[in-house]
Amino acid sequence: NEFPVAMSRFSLAVLQADQPEIALPLLDIAGALNAFNPVIRMVRAPLYAEAGRIGEATADALWLSLSDDPVVLQYAAPLQAAYPLDPSTVETWTVYPVYSTSGGVGGSYNSDLTSMPPRPSISLSTFEDGLLAQGIASMLGEEPNGADVIFLRESDENRYEFSTADAEGVDPFFENSFALIFNFNGEWFNVDWSQYYFEGAYFANYFVTPADIAADPRSGFNGADVRCGDMLPVYRPGMQIYAYNFDGQPVFDQPNGTPLEPLFQMGQILTVGDCIDGILWLEIETIDSITEAIGPTGWIQSNDDTGLYLWTIADHSLLGFYCPDTLPVRLVIGLEGEVIIGQGANNLRREASTESDLLTAIPEGERFNVVGGPACGEGLVWWQVEYNGFTGWTPEGEGDTYWLNPIFER
Repeated sequence: NEFPVAMSRFSLAVLQADQPEIALPLLDIAGALNAFNPVIRMVRAPLYAEAGRIGEATADALWLSLSDDPVVLQYAAPLQAAYPLDPSTVETWTVYPVYSTSGGVGGSYNSDLTSMPPRPSISLSTFEDGLLAQGIASMLGEEPNGADVIFLRESDENRYEFSTADAEGVDPFFENSFALIFNFNGEWFNVDWSQYYFEGAYFANYFVTPADIAADPRSGFNGADVRCGDMLPVYRPGMQIYAYNFDGQPVFDQPNGTPLEPLFQMGQILTVGDCIDGILWLEIETIDSITEAIGPTGWIQSNDDTGLYLWTIADHSLLGFYCPDTLPVRLVIGLEGEVIIGQGANNLRREASTESDLLTAIPEGERFNVVGGPACGEGLVWWQVEYNGFTGWTPEGEGDTYWLNPIFER
């Protein structure tokens, strides 16, 4: 039970309150192990301020002011007056889920979340020593709670972190319990959230953009830039998918056509079809979930009016990949590609750069195996491929022109 440990640390900190350099590390540990205890924050806020850590003092005061307990609010009022949050510093940002990974005794599961709609906005305020964030619980898909207001210390330029490891002297068992990292890339934040527990671990990634940016930043790397209703499709030919419902879902002979047998449980996408009345249709090759035998082809709905009901295996080659002013990527690692006829041969280089050594050229119409990538460089999207005994990097296209085609065998 973490609570007695936290309160023991808190009691020691109170005894040393006249020595902030001793008390604050103890309070950090207590707060990390029991984030929902208001008494810890009441004592800690003025010590933060005395130590020059105004952002953290403001975060504690704000956290207390959001309580629905009249006793807590009574103590919060003077702290909030002493360490107020300047409204002019508060900016609203929109959260876009990218992917998640979870693992435990039953195995691991990766989910591509780039088709999910944006989550409720969060507020960010910058201080000299870090970043104050409101709405974190909503960002993580959880109910609002005491962790909804946190302060992320600036650990490096444009990098802000909050974790149990920040509490100096915390027991090694708890130091990796959870971590939240905001990395600013000049346009938006790339956010990583990790949580470790007795049975396993959970990791998730998000893009957090200014609310006044209308474009979904995920459209730059997920192979689709057209919405179907409220959904930004992530599906691509060659992608393996699973029915969200364990019983399966109907397969049709054509979009809005006649249902076939059996129900779809897993398979591979052959064609990304049209968006009809807010429903994105996919032509799929079914796979028996027990024998893994290839079954009949057909069409399935990827969503309904409530949202998605297909699982995809996260394509880690694309998660978080962004290459400005380039076409959506189309190649898939593990499958073949070919050089499009009529545009000349594609150079194969040792590294993903036009300045790198030339290994060979892949003639028009020739096939190759995609083994790595993508990489962004010099305004091009590069893929690592194998061709005729050579392994190197070749660009997918330039501007509005593709030089390479993916090959999906039926």
